[in-house]
Amino acid sequence: MVGKGAMGLNNRMRAVRVGLLLAALAAGALGWRQAAGRYDEAMQALACSEVQSRAAGLPEGIAFSPALSRPVGMGGAAPVFGLVGLPGPEGGQGPAALFLPGAVKTAGLRAETETPCLLDGQPLESGRLLELAEGPHLLSTPKGELPFTAMYGSALPCVFLETASGSLEQVHADKRYSESAALTLLEADGTLGYSGWAEGLRGHGNGSWLDAEKKSYQVTLAEKAGLLGMPAARRWLLISNVFDQSLLRNQTVLALARAAGVAFTPEARQVELYVNGEYQGCYLLCEKVEVAASRVDIPDLDELNYAAALDAKEPWEGEPPLCEEGVPGAPGHRRYTALDGLPGAGAGGWLLELELPERYLEAEEPGFVTRLGQPVCIKSPSSASRGQVEEIAALCQRLEDTLYPAAGRPAEPLEELIDLRSFARKYLVEEISKNLDASTSSQYLYKLPDSVSPKLYAGPVWDYDKSLAGSGTPWEDLSMIADPEGFWANLQQTDYTLWSGLYSQPAFRQEVRDSFFADFLPAAQRLLSEGLVRREAQGLSASAAMDALRWQGEGYDPDAFEGGYLAEAEKIEAFLAARMAWLQSEWQAAAPGA
Repeated sequence: MVGKGAMGLNNRMRAVRVGLLLAALAAGALGWRQAAGRYDEAMQALACSEVQSRAAGLPEGIAFSPALSRPVGMGGAAPVFGLVGLPGPEGGQGPAALFLPGAVKTAGLRAETETPCLLDGQPLESGRLLELAEGPHLLSTPKGELPFTAMYGSALPCVFLETASGSLEQVHADKRYSESAALTLLEADGTLGYSGWAEGLRGHGNGSWLDAEKKSYQVTLAEKAGLLGMPAARRWLLISNVFDQSLLRNQTVLALARAAGVAFTPEARQVELYVNGEYQGCYLLCEKVEVAASRVDIPDLDELNYAAALDAKEPWEGEPPLCEEGVPGAPGHRRYTALDGLPGAGAGGWLLELELPERYLEAEEPGFVTRLGQPVCIKSPSSASRGQVEEIAALCQRLEDTLYPAAGRPAEPLEELIDLRSFARKYLVEEISKNLDASTSSQYLYKLPDSVSPKLYAGPVWDYDKSLAGSGTPWEDLSMIADPEGFWANLQQTDYTLWSGLYSQPAFRQEVRDSFFADFLPAAQRLLSEGLVRREAQGLSASAAMDALRWQGEGYDPDAFEGGYLAEAEKIEAFLAARMAWLQSEWQAAAPGA
């Protein structure tokens, strides 16, 4: 099976040129700047060459697969590595590449062919164990010659998906569209780690979904499974990290939050992703933020709601219709499901997300907008009656009125409305990392049943690709978060900015200082002393280069990171160290309770 992007290749010279760069990067012995120099030399040397090849489409019935120690189980996808056509200049067609995970070096590579052909002049036999070197190769068939370059990534686990349609066309056309797929996971040593059936593969993300070719996905397994040592669950996310060329920031912030003891911090693992045999890049296989025993472990109000509907002999099929009251997106707006006879909001748990107004308008879930205009999406329960929405909205409104008092709306003791410890920890993650979205998006809150606590809690942490002096996005200047000095998350960016309002409260500031010195400073110092980011980068460098070339093709810039890829890891660590030092000086100097 091969990627459609490799069709129509007709210039062998371009393949060899890019092949030399691929081989240099994959070897790991050269830095990105050195690789660029070798690439320039190769181009000059080949300028006088007249080596050409006639146009050749990709032959059918030829692919490469790992040599597995045991067969793929029922429902799994047979792992296949197909050729991918790299993006060429000005959006045109580039040469072909065979992107291989580092795990294949251990497991071995086999050729699968139904067509008589030659590989580098030697007969290619089906099932033959290959030792395919990094660099240029030539596949010859009765239909013509196909030059390609082989490249190996890091020793990472690999996820293989085979969609029911054989493509991602419908998934990419509509983020809400879900398609079944077979899924296979190889461990980093090339052994089979999981094989099964996914009921749904769909798009995930907001800005990254709309503005980037490399997409993120949600996979829903037919049955719960623990992947790569993470707790068993059905829903998993494949995060593209497309706006962080280093691929390191999300995992670094999650590691810091976990080390500091932030509740329900998602676990994540770096993987290589292949869909229908085509390499998609390096991804973060991550737990989804959702109510579940192994994730946000709070009582599920959806279960109580459904039980109440059964008792009333009014069970619903599918999703009940959403109703709206008020002007969409305006203060006082309510969105709820058409259900009656459900328990009060305090009977179960709630998972809420503070979102941007435009994303709230696009959401297809219950929600509400506060008096000052803060949109809140209700992630769980997925079906909430009007009465339930009004109750949870009232609690959030009491918090807003305390942070931003208005005539006729009494302020209340903060400690009676929120769990100070969880809010302080969540704020610290946003402030330490200087997360661009700290006051606007992906900010989660949760609530336990009233019988446990009537308060709001903050968390889990989520979405940090634009943090830690982030490497940038196509439409945003991130220089504002590149300076390790200065506050960021507690600045008032809107009339309803949560962290700004909280930071104006002495009790909250004191809890922040206490948690910083007790939890976050020791955690950060430990991560830095252990060289966590550099160690992660060293294990990821070949895959990061392979990912960059997959999506940038001939426009790939080996100088994307000044000083090389590993220097970006050092930059992240240097920023974190300087950031912690500045915050330490600020909060040590502050008098208790000030």
